[in-house]
Amino acid sequence: MLAVNVGFIRSVMNSISVANSKMHHKCRNIEKPYLRSDVYRVKVPDDKIKWEVVWLEYAPQDFTSLTAIDKPWADPNDFKNQKFKWNDVDGLISRRSYMGKYNLDKTGRPLNPVGRTGLRGRGVLGRWGPNHAADPIVSRIHHGQLQFVGIARRDSGEWAIPGGMVDAGEDIQETLKREFTEEALDGKKYPELDMLWCKGVELYRGYVDDPRNTDNAWIETVVVNFHDNDGYLNNVTLKAGDDAIKLRWITVSVGEKLYSSHEDFIKLLAQHHNCTDTELHYGSGNYYLYIGSFVASVAVVSVWSSLDVIVKCPEGLNKYQALSTMSRRPGPPSIDGLYSLKIDNISYQTAPQDLRRLFEKYGEIGDIHIPRDRYTKQSKGFGFVRFYSRRDAEYAMDRMDGRWVDGREIRVAMARYERPIDERSRNGGSGGYRSSRRRPWFAAAAVAAAANHRNTV
Repeated sequence: MLAVNVGFIRSVMNSISVANSKMHHKCRNIEKPYLRSDVYRVKVPDDKIKWEVVWLEYAPQDFTSLTAIDKPWADPNDFKNQKFKWNDVDGLISRRSYMGKYNLDKTGRPLNPVGRTGLRGRGVLGRWGPNHAADPIVSRIHHGQLQFVGIARRDSGEWAIPGGMVDAGEDIQETLKREFTEEALDGKKYPELDMLWCKGVELYRGYVDDPRNTDNAWIETVVVNFHDNDGYLNNVTLKAGDDAIKLRWITVSVGEKLYSSHEDFIKLLAQHHNCTDTELHYGSGNYYLYIGSFVASVAVVSVWSSLDVIVKCPEGLNKYQALSTMSRRPGPPSIDGLYSLKIDNISYQTAPQDLRRLFEKYGEIGDIHIPRDRYTKQSKGFGFVRFYSRRDAEYAMDRMDGRWVDGREIRVAMARYERPIDERSRNGGSGGYRSSRRRPWFAAAAVAAAANHRNTV
């Protein structure tokens, strides 16, 4: 039985956080989702995702793979002779969505509650509407580091959390155990793990941004953390099963690329174990690092030139306060009371009015600035958008980070303002947007080791 004290509320809040991070990003940004077919997605702009937005020209291809037809785990395509119990339990199949009640299209098929994906039909998914999955995150503390069991998927080679679809009539708790046993224990059952399976903590329940999603079929999952504090796995042989080609313990870090929405789930794992006090940031980009809440002799931060960070946690993990954080944390306002976002990796063609058009929907903007080279007059590839409200700035950061603008994937982070020289101490220095704190020696060394990677002007 899952731990009761985790509560449904936290799972729902995590659901909202993950859903808002990069809505419909993966399933909309794969033009050709099935490499061995001639199926293409219609490109869906961000402002056309919601079904409430009228888009008369929207006419995507209707596709259901032959691999998902006439299979015992798949729904029939015959809507005339088949009666489905939408938003209800249909025999042994739950057609209820964690997102609430979903609507039907003109043909009587479920509509993706998040919005348009650029493709109709079931694709390669088995069920119309929600396809329920379960993802067990088995974790431990090893040499002071938080780790989880990861597998390399056989279909794509990407590293992922073990997991899979809930069978008809199967309890989710059984799915969690079965999937981990099949994919990480090569099908072998270990009675000594029974106690571990009783200590699950639910981290997430909701929609999954998966490249297989369509307008009429989508994946929803329950993510549960089974943390091995008692060494249950010490006498167990981990071995990749049929659906995996490799298996290893993966140390939680900001640089690990994972399949589908699994990166978001690992962020939740890190937050649950207090290994970070802010959202972990994945992907490339220019960041600065600062150290906060330093606790001597209990943690180490390793920094490479790429600014990947591994947070080593002490044994008393629940008492540990994070000591590394990226510039995702909101900083203080500048001297004129505005909260600034730094926009990295913008195109040379992007103008201030383009940024205003993209960001003004999130709140009232004070001003926008794109620095230009004094000789070529070209953009330097970054800019600033300044909001009157910190909440608006945070909201814009979460919604715009990772968006594609003028052919570039922009990176959005909070900028920190440093007072001009005449308003600061005698230590001197120029004003501008950068870390607002004096960095201790270990932070300075970390930044120096990653020259030209600071998020400063």
